[in-house]
Amino acid sequence: MRFQTLFEGRWIFAILLLLAGASALISWWLTFLFVALILYTVAFFRDPDRPDPGDQRAVVAAADGTVADIQEIDEEEFLKARSKRIGIFLSVFDVHTNRAPVAGRIAFQQHRKGFFFDARRPECSEKNEAMTWAFQNRRATVVVRQLTGAIARRIVAWAKVGDELKRGQRFGMRRSREGWRQRDCAVAGMNEHHPKIYLLPNLMTAGNLFCGFAATLKIVQGALIQWSSPDEAATLFHAAVWFILGACIFDVLDGRLARLGGQDSAFGREFDSLADIVSFGVAPALMVYRIVLIDFPRLGWLVAFVYLVCGALRLARYNCVSAAGEAGDGKAFTGFPIPAAAGLIASITLFMLWWLGERDHLIGTWKWVLPPLMIFLSIMMFSRLSYPSFKAITWRTTRSLPRFAAIILIMFFTALNYEWMPAVLFLIYLLYGFLRPWVSKRWRREIEEEIGEEGDDEVVISEP
Repeated sequence: MRFQTLFEGRWIFAILLLLAGASALISWWLTFLFVALILYTVAFFRDPDRPDPGDQRAVVAAADGTVADIQEIDEEEFLKARSKRIGIFLSVFDVHTNRAPVAGRIAFQQHRKGFFFDARRPECSEKNEAMTWAFQNRRATVVVRQLTGAIARRIVAWAKVGDELKRGQRFGMRRSREGWRQRDCAVAGMNEHHPKIYLLPNLMTAGNLFCGFAATLKIVQGALIQWSSPDEAATLFHAAVWFILGACIFDVLDGRLARLGGQDSAFGREFDSLADIVSFGVAPALMVYRIVLIDFPRLGWLVAFVYLVCGALRLARYNCVSAAGEAGDGKAFTGFPIPAAAGLIASITLFMLWWLGERDHLIGTWKWVLPPLMIFLSIMMFSRLSYPSFKAITWRTTRSLPRFAAIILIMFFTALNYEWMPAVLFLIYLLYGFLRPWVSKRWRREIEEEIGEEGDDEVVISEP
């Protein structure tokens, strides 16, 4: 297995390893899940050597996979002649490295913008975003066309026009996050009868829902023994806080994977909202009610319910705006996001348990900070303040070495001081919404968009 191929997945490996380590603090089952994803990623980026057939007249496949069709077409991009096309599809278990079909010079390389239709649609080859390569020698010219897909949306090019390649030499690879086929492409929206259910993003959403359910369960268990065994109840509430913070991590991952793989769908959006209302609505409201507001039943119910209904209404508003296509460029949220609100409540509770309740497991009078904070966050969810979504930060985002080192240092420092650093980060995010209108556009782009993405090789693979 070549290091160059594994290096293409460096950020995926880094994040999965970090999550595997962090999940060990919550549950070994979550650690097992992330270890399984790491092993799958290693398998995805494997790159074994392929023996050369020896016959000088042979043309080798440009990709591993299944031959899906062989037909005559009019190739209009380079050959401009009647040609025979061989379509090759890749599954998630195939090697995604691409190799030169013949020995010769790369005579042509061109990127074409387009749609992301499903591979089963006949217009996929003509209308999808693609990159075309032409390999030329004295005997023949072979054209390889790489098509974008629902899961794989970019290709890494290791060669350029004018390069001389041996037959079978690698010229690029498919950077797919998960994939069904070499020639599959995304359908925006959801088919009413057959909704698109993409594995990895919805698996992360299921993890979000699991954390929300586990947090609620811990709170209910703690409530049953709150008066008879306060120490054990405090331990259960402490575990609930960690599950809410774990749900925040899964919520970040599901949207990130969906966008990177081109798997945004109405099903995923609705599933994510249902998970969010449990993890970031029900669980925090129930936790604050049991810790603080239990002494004031009527007022407590009202405060907790106001937070819950504001969160539900905000999620419903976001889904309606997204379905109507009015969400803009998606780089900013209008109003404070409910995952950040729940994360702030949970992280401040964690901080107070650590700072004030290390010995007696009681927060004391500081617990009265939580109800006003919950009401304030309920209002902030419907404010007109804008908060960055950080959706512009992708696996291809590049930063200078000092800034990269600073990010790693902050992450490491947060891991070492997990009792109070999450609260600091969530508070900074909350305050940034108030300061954002006065931040210069240059600094805003530096903070929110992480300028410096790679350029024109954002294409994925399908060989007609």
